[in-house]
Amino acid sequence: MFSTMAVLLILGLVFLGSRLLDWRLPASIYSGLIIIGVLYSWYRLFWFMNGLVGGLLAPWYLTSDRPAVGTWSRAVHDLFESFPGNYLPGTLIVGASLLIFGWRLVRTSQQQQLGWLFLLSNLSFTLIVLPLLLPAAVLNSAILSSQAGLAKNLPLLVILGLLVAALLLVQG
Repeated sequence: MFSTMAVLLILGLVFLGSRLLDWRLPASIYSGLIIIGVLYSWYRLFWFMNGLVGGLLAPWYLTSDRPAVGTWSRAVHDLFESFPGNYLPGTLIVGASLLIFGWRLVRTSQQQQLGWLFLLSNLSFTLIVLPLLLPAAVLNSAILSSQAGLAKNLPLLVILGLLVAALLLVQG
C-alpha cells in the first residue's frame, strides 16, 4: 500500500509540477512516465487481486483443518491454493483491463489522458477496496458465524465482484 501511495505521489508531483510550474518536459519523457505508471498499476492490481481472492477462495491455506476430499469446497480451495489457479483472478482482471485499454487506445486521440485514467483507476481500486471490504467482513463474520468455509466468504466475493465490475466499467 505504501508503494502505491509513493508512486501516486511521485507521478502527481511530476504532473502538477509540469502544469503549475510550467515545466517543459519533453513529450517522450511525460509519455514514458505514464507508461511506467500504467504498467506498475497493472502489476500492483495483479498481485493485489491474487492475494485478496486467493485468501477468500482458499481460506484453509495455513490450517490443517481442511474440508473433506471430494467436496466442492475442497475442490475450489485446491484450485486457488497453488499454481496455476492462484494466478487466475489477477490474470483475468488485468487481462480484461489490458483488453479495454488496447481497444480504447486505438479509438482515441488522447492517449495520455487514457493512460492517466487507467493508472489512477487501478491504483485507486487497490487503495479503496480493503476499506470497503473490512466493514463487510466484520458484518459477515457476525452474521454468518455459524457458517464454515467458502459459504461464509460468498457475500465478500459478491461485493468484490461488484467492485471489479465497477472498475472495468470506469475503464471501459
